[in-house]
Amino acid sequence: MPSGVYERRRGMKVGRKRLLTRALVRRIEVLLPQVFNLEIVGAFLGVHRTTWRGWLRRGRKEAARLASDDTATPRKSEKIFVSFFYAYRRGMAVSSMICLTAIQAAARTDWRAAAWLLERRFPEWWSKHAREIRQLEQRVAALCDNSR
Repeated sequence: MPSGVYERRRGMKVGRKRLLTRALVRRIEVLLPQVFNLEIVGAFLGVHRTTWRGWLRRGRKEAARLASDDTATPRKSEKIFVSFFYAYRRGMAVSSMICLTAIQAAARTDWRAAAWLLERRFPEWWSKHAREIRQLEQRVAALCDNSR
C-alpha cells in the first residue's frame, strides 16, 4: 500500500505540519510595524521569502474572491492565509503611519521634512520634476512669444 493511504483512510492527517499558525500571524502583527519590512521579520522568525510570498499570494487571492461575492465565506483551508494577508496589510499601514507621524513632527522645525511631504503628497506642484516642467513650459511660451 502506498505511503499515506492507510493514514488517510483512518482520518489521520498526512504531510508536513503547516508552518503558518495563528501564533505566527500574531507575532508578525507585532513585529512588522516596528521593522517595516516583511523580509526582515521573516528572516527573524525563520520563514523564507518564497514561503511568505506564497502565503501572501494565497491570502490575497482568497481575499479578492471574498470581496467579489458578499455571500462568500472563507474556505477553511485558506482562512489562515487571509488572516496573514490582512495582518501584513495592517502592519504595513501602521508602520507607514508611525513614519509619517515622525516626519510631520520633524516638519514643524525642519523645512526639509515639510518639503519632502509636499513633494510626495502634491508632486504635480512641488516635485522637482514638476518645477522643471513648469520652467520649460514658461521658456517655450517665451520663445513662442518672441518669435511672433
